Amino acid sequence: MTAKLEPDAVAALLNTNKLGRRIVFSESTASTNADAKFFGRGSAVDGTLFLTARQTAGRGRRGRSWLSDEGALCFTLLIRPEFHMTLAPRLVIACAVGACRALRSYGVKAEIKWPNDIVVGGKKLCGILCEADQKGFVAAGMGINVNQKAFQNDISQTACSLYTETGEEHDMNAVAAGVINECEGLFALCASDEGYAGLIGEYLSMCATIGRKVRVIAPDGEYEGEAVGLDAQGRLRVRCDKGRIKVVNAGDVSIRPAEGQKKTEEN
Repeated sequence: MTAKLEPDAVAALLNTNKLGRRIVFSESTASTNADAKFFGRGSAVDGTLFLTARQTAGRGRRGRSWLSDEGALCFTLLIRPEFHMTLAPRLVIACAVGACRALRSYGVKAEIKWPNDIVVGGKKLCGILCEADQKGFVAAGMGINVNQKAFQNDISQTACSLYTETGEEHDMNAVAAGVINECEGLFALCASDEGYAGLIGEYLSMCATIGRKVRVIAPDGEYEGEAVGLDAQGRLRVRCDKGRIKVVNAGDVSIRPAEGQKKTEEN
C-alpha cells in the first residue's frame, strides 16, 4: 500500500476528463484553497488540482481553522463553471455527494451533515469549503481524515478517520482519486435544473440532518425546529412552531442538535 501522497500516483488513478489533469503539488502549504484562488486569478486551467502533503493554516466554514495533522488529506479543485456563477452554491451539494459516495466505498456509514461535512456516527470525517471568486471561478476544497490513528483533546469526541472506523490504513492517493472521480459527473449535473434536482435528491438521501430536531443559532437569535428539507439554493428549511418554515443560510448560522438529542460537532 502506498501511504505517501504522490501526485503521479493520484493522476494514474483518475478517470476524469478535466478534474486533476493538471496538478499543483506542494509538500507543505498554508491553504490549498488560498493557492487555488491565487492561481485562479491568473491562468490556472479549469479542473486544476491543488494538492499538499501538509496544510498549516486551513480554514473551514465561517472562518474556523481546519487541523491538518499527519494522516489528513487536503486538496482543492479549481472550477471554472460553464454555468452562471449565481448557481455556484450547487457545487457544495455536488462535493458533498461525491465525497460521501467515495468514502462509503470503504465500508463506513458516511452521512452528510448539512451543509458541508461528512460524518460517521456523528463524528466528522471530512469537511468541505467551496469559495466563489469574483473572477468567475470556485475553489472547492476538501479535508479528509484518512490515516490518523487518534485525535487529541476535545477533537477526539468530534472527529474520526477512515483508520479509526475500519482499523486499517488506506492509500491516500486512492482516496483522493476516488473522490475526484465521483465529483466530475456530479459537477456537470449542476448546469441544469433537471440534473440538479436529481443531485439534491441523492444529497437528501445521504443527509443525517433532515428529519432531525435542530437548534439554529443566528445573528438575530436562536430557535429550534425540525429540519425538513432544502430549497433550490441548498439552504436548510426548518419547520418551527405552528408549522412556520424558516430558511437557513449556511453562512449565517450554526446548526446544533436540539436539547435532549445526541450532540455532534457544531457547524
